[in-house]
Amino acid sequence: MMSYRKKGGVDTGGFPEKIIALTQYDTCLLTALHKRPHNKMLIERGAAEIVATYFEEYMDARARSNPEKFHHVYEFDQTGDRDKRLFKKNLSSTPEGTIISFSFRPAKRPNRQGYVFANKASIMEAGETVIVRPKSSKYLMYRINETGAFIKTNKPSVIRNPGGASVKGSFKNEFENFTSIQAKRVLKEYRYFERIEKRIKESRSIVVARINKSNISSMVAQANQDASKIAQLVAVI
Repeated sequence: MMSYRKKGGVDTGGFPEKIIALTQYDTCLLTALHKRPHNKMLIERGAAEIVATYFEEYMDARARSNPEKFHHVYEFDQTGDRDKRLFKKNLSSTPEGTIISFSFRPAKRPNRQGYVFANKASIMEAGETVIVRPKSSKYLMYRINETGAFIKTNKPSVIRNPGGASVKGSFKNEFENFTSIQAKRVLKEYRYFERIEKRIKESRSIVVARINKSNISSMVAQANQDASKIAQLVAVI
């Protein structure tokens, strides 16, 4: 229980003590929220989750409007379909912050010739040359897109740019441009940091209402507890 004293014969009602306790609470809350590794990691990871998820939706829209550039990161003939993505977001936390990366899934849907090009996303993104050899026959037979004619040969077919001229590195470049230019805008649009501020104000208002029953040491403990709670709440997307 906080003890109140009279200043110069005037009953202060414990006002100076309340100010000290509240200041201590504010300082400890902000420090615990932004500098404690676990809380900081939760907040950064929540922000990264928003950015990565927003990018996935953005990528679908970009792919639908520019399929010749991004068809390789979706199942065949399913460009821009969120359920047919061949890319998957990964979040990893380090002492320096949360890193967003993407990995490619194997394709399962066959192409128009009935074949599954499992590693189409990674190979086309890298611009790797593909050599096609017959698997259960002595010959290869395929159609030339430009003329529609069929080619039959017993020699391996070399495809130097399997995804097309504009595909190589297109996903990587799009992601890097997005994170460098639009990531901050996305967090601002989502009002992410305003959500943190709102939680701080809510916690502080509760403390102010109870401060007559508290003391400085309990303010520190309460601040640490509230910081953990806020970090967990804002990290849930």
